Amino acid sequence: MMTHRAERQRFSIGYHLNSWDLTGLPLRPAIKFLADQGFGWFEILAFTSLSDQYARKYMQLGNQAPMGVTTDTDILRRYALLSEGQSEYGIKLSSFYVNGFHQPCRLDL
Repeated sequence: MMTHRAERQRFSIGYHLNSWDLTGLPLRPAIKFLADQGFGWFEILAFTSLSDQYARKYMQLGNQAPMGVTTDTDILRRYALLSEGQSEYGIKLSSFYVNGFHQPCRLDL
């Protein structure tokens, strides 16, 4: 008897929340939506001031409010929201990263 490809699959599919997140939409509904669609994993930006600056410069998101300051409590509030999403909806965080770039510098001594 032949098994279906989905039954032989040994990995789970996740989804990224970058496009949702970069437009400033609330995350809790996004996490719930992905869980309701059957996704078991999600990845998301850390959303530090570096990722905010990168998004504004390269992502062409249209007119944006002036760049704000990302505080420690903003980041901790975000971590809490991601943790609650995992607890409430059973979807797991697969990766958490900073979108940015490295600008090499040269030191002439």
